[in-house]
Formats: sequence, C-alpha cells, structure tokens
Amino acid sequence: MPRRNHESITPGRTLRRICGGGKFGPAIASLTKFRKHCKLYPEWGAEAKRLAIANAKATDKLKGAHYSSRTHCRRGHEFAVHGLSYKNHVNGRQYRYCKLCNKINARQGSKLPDEIVEKVKSLVRSGNPLNLFTSGGKPGYLCRFASVKLLRQEVGAEQTEPDSRKLNSPDQGRLVTIPYFRSA
Repeated sequence: MPRRNHESITPGRTLRRICGGGKFGPAIASLTKFRKHCKLYPEWGAEAKRLAIANAKATDKLKGAHYSSRTHCRRGHEFAVHGLSYKNHVNGRQYRYCKLCNKINARQGSKLPDEIVEKVKSLVRSGNPLNLFTSGGKPGYLCRFASVKLLRQEVGAEQTEPDSRKLNSPDQGRLVTIPYFRSA
C-alpha cells in the first residue's frame, strides 16, 4: 500500500485528489485511512505530506492563468488602452479590473430598496439638500447621488400630467414630464 500511495502523489496529485474522489476520479484511500497509514509509516507519511503540500502550491499557481493572459475585459475594453488595475479581495487574493468599466459603474446609479426610496422622497419633499444624505461619511448618508439621479429619472418617466401653468396657452392639456419629487 505505501508504494501505491507514494506513486499517486509523485505525479502531481494533491491530497484532495487522492482522498476526495468525485470529479477527480475514484479515491485511492479515504482521508482517515491516509492519516492512519501516515502514522504507521512516519517516514513515508512525512514525505507524502511534503509532496502533497508542494503539489498544492503548484496547482495554486496554475489557478487563474487563463485570466492573467486576457487582454480585454468582459465588455470588450482593451486593458492596454483603458487601463488595468488590481484590487484586494476579502479572501486575501488580488483580482484585476478594467479602469473604464469601474468608472462607468461609479457613474451609474443602482436601484434603491423601497424603504430607502421612501426616506429619500420624504427628505427631498421637506426641502433638505441632496448632499445631506448623498455625501459619504456624513451621519445621514443613505445612498449615492447617482442612485438619486436614477430614481429621479424613473419617477419622472412614470409621472406625466397636464402642465397646470400653461392652461391658457394653445397647447392646453399637453403632457410634460416631472423630473423631481413632488408632495402628494
């Protein structure tokens, strides 16, 4: 048995591939059997663990190789022209992103939840300035200005009614869009 396990580790298999089975093919031994075997044969166990760690590091280096060779982002922007940068992920790894896509995403607003929409509408109707709740770092921060701008566009597209200021004009009953929130 030691020979069979040793032969399976040397060609580059990780411990997960040896003990896991599943999509990696049939398991050679379960993890508990592998650990028991390492206790019975400590020299072989030390060598097997060393090889498994080295193989795991080698496979980690191969992960993401197809991403690092890309020259364009998902939207088709060329990294050489528009720029490429790196961000740290919460799991500790770095990932690449397109600077132009990041700029576009920052300018676009995101759809707000209903409770935030109601808070924004009540604050605007009461006459508060937008920077009171759209400036990050302030205690009353609710959302970004781009999200409020998107909300205004959505509300303005939904609400169309006759312009009451021009009822005596020849265009009586003309529909106009209302781009800002009004009190009900």
